[in-house]
Amino acid sequence: MMTNEIFASKIDKSQKDIKKIKELYKKSFPNIERIPFSFMLLFSKKKEVKFKAYYIENNFCGFCYYIMHKGMIFISYLAVSENMRSKGIGSKILDYIKQEENKTIVITLESLDIQDCDNRQEREKRFSFYIKNGYVLQNIKVRERGELMDVMCNGDFNLVEFFDFIEKYAKGYIEIEK
Repeated sequence: MMTNEIFASKIDKSQKDIKKIKELYKKSFPNIERIPFSFMLLFSKKKEVKFKAYYIENNFCGFCYYIMHKGMIFISYLAVSENMRSKGIGSKILDYIKQEENKTIVITLESLDIQDCDNRQEREKRFSFYIKNGYVLQNIKVRERGELMDVMCNGDFNLVEFFDFIEKYAKGYIEIEK
């Protein structure tokens, strides 16, 4: 039986589960949303970029790739292993990050405003997951590589910091929807 203790390990090329992490990344995110895995490894050498694997009792559960900027954390990628889903692992990862970093977490997810899409159920499930974890939909939309995205966060949303984050880390990748 598994305990509830979750712990994180920095991901680099020597990570014991690097193949599992890369496979989960490819399965969890469409090609258009992914940056090259090698870029994630390279960028994570910067102090503000975190690329971590999460474990319970040495069993790989998932990973998260995020960027810290001023009072916020922007989660670019969060994925839970298929065999660990619907067991509260995603919530545990979010809690772990929140406790470790003590900053407002900001995420983007495919907008629910798009009615005619192939993955409507998946979008609704993802949205419900974040609502259940205390995230609040913000009154702003962005486009990531042309895809309309909603913005959610788990604390005070600072629009100026968010714009500054985009300018510094995501210019050309994330655009404010007008």
